Amino acid sequence: MDIDVYVDFVYNGFFTLDNVEERFLEQQEAAEAVADELDADEVLIYAIYTYAQDSERILSVNFVTLLMSREEYIDYCRSGDSYRRFFFVKGKQNE
Repeated sequence: MDIDVYVDFVYNGFFTLDNVEERFLEQQEAAEAVADELDADEVLIYAIYTYAQDSERILSVNFVTLLMSREEYIDYCRSGDSYRRFFFVKGKQNE
């Protein structure tokens, strides 16, 4: 199964699921590495998966670096009508 891959919303072509999973792990590690530097109310989105609603097949993956407040994140997730999943890290809670 080939998947459309975008990097920061720029189309990069079709990639296999194995390629996507490898890149996802790299993105996840990079995001987790900076999580301690985020403010308590910040969210860093590092990947957005879009799925077919009927089959739940992965249509596309967008590897991004989007930093926003939690409130902006909630609004962003609610925007659009596509079936998406957001992968993110959030800032530490105040201790």
